[in-house]
Formats: sequence, structure tokens, C-alpha cells
Amino acid sequence: MTERLPHFDLSDATPEQKAVLDEILSGPRAAI
Repeated sequence: MTERLPHFDLSDATPEQKAVLDEILSGPRAAI
């Protein structure tokens, strides 16, 4: 099994990406 997706490093993420990711992780039910 080989992973084709590149490793996602949070240090490379933009503030906007971090905000979106934080929103997703903080409340999955709120996103529905």
C-alpha cells in the first residue's frame, strides 16, 4: 500500500488553511 498524497505539514499551512482546519476539527456536527 503506497500513499500518493504528500505529507501535509501544518508549518506550511497558511493562516486561512489553519482556520478552516481548526473549524473542522473543533466541531464536526456544526459543519453539517
